[in-house]
Amino acid sequence: MKQLKIVIYPLVVFFVAFLYLMLFSKLTFINFVNAIFLINMPVFFISIVLFTVQRGLYSPLRYSFKRFAIFFFKSKRNKLMEELDAKNTTEMEEKVKEKYLYTSPTFVYLKYTLIQSTLIFVITLIIAMMY
Repeated sequence: MKQLKIVIYPLVVFFVAFLYLMLFSKLTFINFVNAIFLINMPVFFISIVLFTVQRGLYSPLRYSFKRFAIFFFKSKRNKLMEELDAKNTTEMEEKVKEKYLYTSPTFVYLKYTLIQSTLIFVITLIIAMMY
């Protein structure tokens, strides 16, 4: 299963680039490298943003938005008290702090996608500089 995770992303990128070139452009090596670069670029940037989210850089921002909603909107406060099973507001505030400030979301295949998209990005840059 681990080998499949490692191989699937580059194969999808190469297949989409090949299909794009077959349908819309002539198939040359430079066009193929350019298509791979352009297809990989959004995934590369999204994986970098998800990496920073997973490492907890935006946790204080998530916490502050949640505190803002709790303070100004009574319906949000009541809904969150039911969701967190809190009896009073101080208990709810402690649970919100624990949930949103001290933890961050995790993404399952982020490590593989980040490594593979970075490798494809670097390889296409090297090839583009050679030509």
